[in-house]
Amino acid sequence: MRRRATGIRYVWLISGTAVLVLDIGASLVSGRWGLGYAALRPVAIILYFCAGVGGGRLAGVLAGALAGAVTALVDATLGWAIAGALGARPTAPPLGALATALVALATITTGLAVGLVGGVVGKVVHSRMADLSDS
Repeated sequence: MRRRATGIRYVWLISGTAVLVLDIGASLVSGRWGLGYAALRPVAIILYFCAGVGGGRLAGVLAGALAGAVTALVDATLGWAIAGALGARPTAPPLGALATALVALATITTGLAVGLVGGVVGKVVHSRMADLSDS
């Protein structure tokens, strides 16, 4: 049981770091080449999915959903703060505190849903690999 908890924390660490690297890269690209910061959102969603696969493979479908949500939480807090500090240009006008919180909640919910799908994929792949190794 302890090994699973350590493994899922490792997934959170790697996925959280990856999404922060993406936010930094997107901020630098948007400032240098004028590409909108939001244009790289699909890459973040892929990271939520990958976190879900890792969590699902290690600890089950719900762990995959949680890993996607944690990755989205890091993205919606530290990632956005870093992006703002680096001068990423938002494509929309600045939002108030409530609207920002709702957008962050929507991002975390998206991470949860995408992570859930990834968790199912990770669990299925892990089960199939276990079946193959038993044969």
